[in-house]
Amino acid sequence: MLIQVFNTGSSSIKFALFQHQPKSKLISGILEKIGEVPSVLKFQTSLSLAKRIDFPEGCADHKTGIRHILEFLEDEGKAWGSPEMIVHRVIHGANAFRQATSLNQEVMKVIREMIPMARLHHPASLTCIKEITRRFPEIPQTVVFDTSFHQTLPEYAWRYALPREVCKEHGIRRYGFHGISHQSALKQASEFLGKPISKLNMITLHLGNGASISAIEQGRCVDTTMGMTPLEGLVMGTRPGDLDPGISSLLQGKGWSAEQYEQMLNHDSGMKGLCGSNDFREILLKMEQGNSEALLALNLYCYRIRKTIGAYCAVVGPVDALVFTGGVGENSSWVREHSLKGLEWMGLQLDPDLNHNSEASCAINSKDSSIDILVLPCQEEWEMASQAAEMFYKNNP
Repeated sequence: MLIQVFNTGSSSIKFALFQHQPKSKLISGILEKIGEVPSVLKFQTSLSLAKRIDFPEGCADHKTGIRHILEFLEDEGKAWGSPEMIVHRVIHGANAFRQATSLNQEVMKVIREMIPMARLHHPASLTCIKEITRRFPEIPQTVVFDTSFHQTLPEYAWRYALPREVCKEHGIRRYGFHGISHQSALKQASEFLGKPISKLNMITLHLGNGASISAIEQGRCVDTTMGMTPLEGLVMGTRPGDLDPGISSLLQGKGWSAEQYEQMLNHDSGMKGLCGSNDFREILLKMEQGNSEALLALNLYCYRIRKTIGAYCAVVGPVDALVFTGGVGENSSWVREHSLKGLEWMGLQLDPDLNHNSEASCAINSKDSSIDILVLPCQEEWEMASQAAEMFYKNNP
């Protein structure tokens, strides 16, 4: 089965074409910097080396971006023919979906209803889905939600301490995000360590421009750092993570509008607010050059990670493995080192050489560490394809 995957972000669109059973990645790529100048399309096929296409005038929006991608795929995908299924990542499915689901009007309705809780992502996802449906109305489409993996959280982990009637009326609860990445990390760790998923106690760290940590007990997610929206939890590229709710009241009293406050939280906070950039390569370079704001931002970032690891060790009990994944988690040895600094007494001991020279998939713990520390690639697209194929074969035995 040929499966085409689209992973739509707030300013990017990742895509891939897979042959399922046996697994084979035929095309993969990403369109970056949508809404900026220039925009860049990077891609690779199984028949060619990595290439890039620059759009000097930029892609103004996701509609323009997905059209460029579809034109590219029409040309590059001729060798394999049309996909038999198209799969979309959508970040917020509330608590309505526990697994991959066929795209229909009811699913589209849920995606639209969740826009207030995913303002950066859902409008972009809807744009891409509509354009792809217009181009390929005959191809079945499937949606995989980032919230599905976290539906196993116990009530004491997902409930906020607010009046029950308010929460029920407005759907206020912790949902969690990056579930596709966390689930992929769990499956990869199981294969890497040779242990059944149902026997694994793990802490998975998805660290990128967005960042979250999940606690996994016997293969089930029991806690995660993001909440009702992707704003809660760790410090991120442009989002602040955990905040005192009183800050909102204070700024409202100073004349701030809801739109101003939301703009600040989604676009101007986090690492960008602390040191002027959300590009970790740039931040690390600034730190090496002696920039004190960059150093503080990185220390704050790693401190939040470190204290969450400690808390989640208490949640899941004896931990089998800790996994770093995502762009920062996979590529920054400095962040990994400082996120685990001082946790040696808990059995988390890095091997400095392995950490510095890591290339996913690998272990970076020392021989004296009682917990396996892994660096695993973020394979969201393959996880999406796998879940969609599983749904298809289940419905078509």
